[in-house]
Amino acid sequence: MTPKQKLHRARLQENRKILAYERRYTKIILTALNEQVKQAIDSRGSMSDQPMYDALAGLYRVVAFDFVKHQYNLLDRRLKTKNVSFFINTWRTWIEAYVFTELAKKVADINETTRNKVREAISIGLDQGLEWDKIAKLIQDKVGTLGKSYRALMIARTEVSQAINMAKTKSSDDWEQETGERMYKIWIHRYANSPRDWHLALDNNIAIPKEQDFEVVNPKTGTREMMAFPHSPRASRENTINCSCTVMYMSYRFAKYLANNS
Repeated sequence: MTPKQKLHRARLQENRKILAYERRYTKIILTALNEQVKQAIDSRGSMSDQPMYDALAGLYRVVAFDFVKHQYNLLDRRLKTKNVSFFINTWRTWIEAYVFTELAKKVADINETTRNKVREAISIGLDQGLEWDKIAKLIQDKVGTLGKSYRALMIARTEVSQAINMAKTKSSDDWEQETGERMYKIWIHRYANSPRDWHLALDNNIAIPKEQDFEVVNPKTGTREMMAFPHSPRASRENTINCSCTVMYMSYRFAKYLANNS
């Protein structure tokens, strides 16, 4: 099997896993969104971050852990060093640290959209002198659409992809430290109904050194960002929201074969 064929098979395998996770967590996130709308109505405006936090904490614990192992195993096919079980506790600790330190900020940002709609509905209702049951109907009309499948899917797709890219990068870091081998990477664009053409252009099977950033340029706006990988923490919302691109790390040897046989 040629390097190009191996890469194609790995991409198909990953895509199946990602699609399954997107479907699974779309349902879980939809439940969280609907629970928050119910809270806002029952408590006359108050809404907890907890349902969304619990949904995304579960997502990161499962998806990140799966893909940190998956990427390491892909790298480990050519050279066996320490068994993947050696890193299990380290990876779990790393994921928990993210869940407890960074996830709350992300959840607050996601929930602010819902809160703004709730406030807007209440303000309109009060200005019109409506009773609470009528205001509740306004909340359902304005916020209920946010609880439908599209927004849940958008959140799931964004967060699954971020979890995957973080996990793959962590795994490649551990691989480098374990083997001393220089790593390369490629950008992988997944299918989308309205693809970002500038992301699609980066999916060219040309591997670059891991330490080198991808140059991400939106020709429509002229915006230029240097990203270590899709969903890089310093990237703008323009390049992350509803993006399902991923990175794949590989050895120099595989990158060279890929370049020579593509």
